[in-house]
Amino acid sequence: MLKKLSLIFIRFAPFLLALNILFKILLRYYTISTVIISCVDMVVLIGLIVLSLTFKFCIYHRILLYCVLVCYLLHFVNNILGINFFVTVLTYFFVMIVITLMIIIIYTYLKEKQK
Repeated sequence: MLKKLSLIFIRFAPFLLALNILFKILLRYYTISTVIISCVDMVVLIGLIVLSLTFKFCIYHRILLYCVLVCYLLHFVNNILGINFFVTVLTYFFVMIVITLMIIIIYTYLKEKQK
């Protein structure tokens, strides 16, 4: 199942990346909802997660992808619901995510090193 999903993603990845670049270029000149761009970015990210699971990338690579997925989901929810966070609160939140990610990476590294 994962191999079929990864083949589908590999087939459509150039199209999604080109669409993403087109939307970002058009965003400079026209008013386009950033929700569309976030959707395309999340599809690409989910495809990368499927590829990392299919080809059994290391746990550190997947942890980074999961962190990026959480950040995209928060950004997506913020865009849809229109919750206006202060910039400092959002920055502190992302800093806390990065610190948590570093702790998880160090913990898994030390756990695997003991084996």
